[in-house]
Amino acid sequence: MAELIEYQTIVEGLRHFDCTRQRALVSTNTCSARYADAQLDRENERLDLCRRCPVGAMHAAPHTTDAPTNDCAVVGDKLVNADNSKRCVRCGRIASRIIGKTLCPSCWNRQREWEKGTNAKGTAPTTFRPLKPRMVGIELPDGRQGYVTVADCQNDVEPLAKLQRLHPGIRFHSHQPGRTHWNPHRRAFEYRDEAGCTLLQVEVDGLLEHVAVAELRPGEIPTPVHAPTSVLTVKEAATWLRLTAGDELSPEWRPTEFVCRTCRSSALLARYRGGQVAVECRSCGNSATE
Repeated sequence: MAELIEYQTIVEGLRHFDCTRQRALVSTNTCSARYADAQLDRENERLDLCRRCPVGAMHAAPHTTDAPTNDCAVVGDKLVNADNSKRCVRCGRIASRIIGKTLCPSCWNRQREWEKGTNAKGTAPTTFRPLKPRMVGIELPDGRQGYVTVADCQNDVEPLAKLQRLHPGIRFHSHQPGRTHWNPHRRAFEYRDEAGCTLLQVEVDGLLEHVAVAELRPGEIPTPVHAPTSVLTVKEAATWLRLTAGDELSPEWRPTEFVCRTCRSSALLARYRGGQVAVECRSCGNSATE
């Protein structure tokens, strides 16, 4: 790539070149900085030209690929921003400050008001969606598969975002513990194995696993039935969102409840702009538009 670029020395100690994308004379330092900013701030449209620029990647390489941060993943010879640490895991917006590595100040304040039972006006919050735990299927770096319960979630996006943020290296799976069965005596759904035995939930080394029992003892509660984690390709997610969400999506990138089928390590991001739904995975770089 370097031999295709004609550099000029205008200021001592700096190299300049004609950037065809910006149609301007820029220094390699400026090019490197814009490329790095474009990876970290995916919402900034002014940096769209630089985000996938091979010249910017080349100039930024000495500064980015030598020491990746926890917010980045190396895919091939590219450094990809898989999880923007300034993104709120609940509302999906980029914030200048993130509290506890998870929530923006607005979401954190609303949760505090809900926990206290009163807002700034001295009245009880009425629009806050109550928090509840979500179960997610994960695969640890050592290959073990199981489930974890993520506490205090408000939507289906939040547990994926929390796990991705707080436990780098895990992957997600879409398996269910067993077959879903309606128990008329309990008037509730429960999981059963192939032999018809009820599944109970036990924790083993930090993972929730399941054991089958022929009948329940007093006090034992079957594993609660939950929706499986949705693992889709970017094309499948874009098609589904176009059919079900469409213009309800934000014009800015927001995390979805779908995990990338290719890498299984990152929630897919989506936006609706120009009459089209765009979906991409920040870990493996796949994208699709419908």
